[in-house]
Amino acid sequence: MKATLKFNLPDDDFEFNCAVKSSKMFFALTEIKDELRAILKHGELRDDQYKFIDKMNERFREILNENEINLDLC
Repeated sequence: MKATLKFNLPDDDFEFNCAVKSSKMFFALTEIKDELRAILKHGELRDDQYKFIDKMNERFREILNENEINLDLC
């Protein structure tokens, strides 16, 4: 199976750049997820810092889910 994406440039510049850079976006999001996990697992944090990072990690996952992005399936 083949798929072809067509863009009307320059009108579709935003959509084109999103498509072209999607793999970089995926790897950046994966790196953020891994960094948050590492900090929570191995970081030497005060209780308030741990709670903040944990809350940010949870919100990060919520945002991904709201946008139907599953970094574990790609």
